[in-house]
Amino acid sequence: MTSSPGAVPPLFAPPRVTAARDGDAVLLRSAEPLGEYPVSVVHSVREQARLIPDQPMIAERDGRNWRRITYAAAVAAADAIGQGLLDRGLGPAKPLLILSGNSVDHLLVTLGAMTAGVPVAPVSVA
Repeated sequence: MTSSPGAVPPLFAPPRVTAARDGDAVLLRSAEPLGEYPVSVVHSVREQARLIPDQPMIAERDGRNWRRITYAAAVAAADAIGQGLLDRGLGPAKPLLILSGNSVDHLLVTLGAMTAGVPVAPVSVA
């Protein structure tokens, strides 16, 4: 493949899709087969905790310092929070609404709910 001097390469590969009409709708399907993927976000986090337990998963400013949570610590917190939610009667039929800004704690509560099978709905304070 040749390119002219100063030409900018494309940012993304061209999409490979098929299109079919269904009445007024156009159905787009990827021509790429779906690769392997984790069963859930919780499974993905647990796998990372197994592979790189001491690596930071998330960090946020805490005044002048950073609060860092490793993958192993996130899994431990999610397990504890999930058990606490179950102990309080939450479950598949009793969801959790989180009214919070983005934060480490927001993530940990969300992971805890997902770990325990509690439906979770984050709502932005904005």
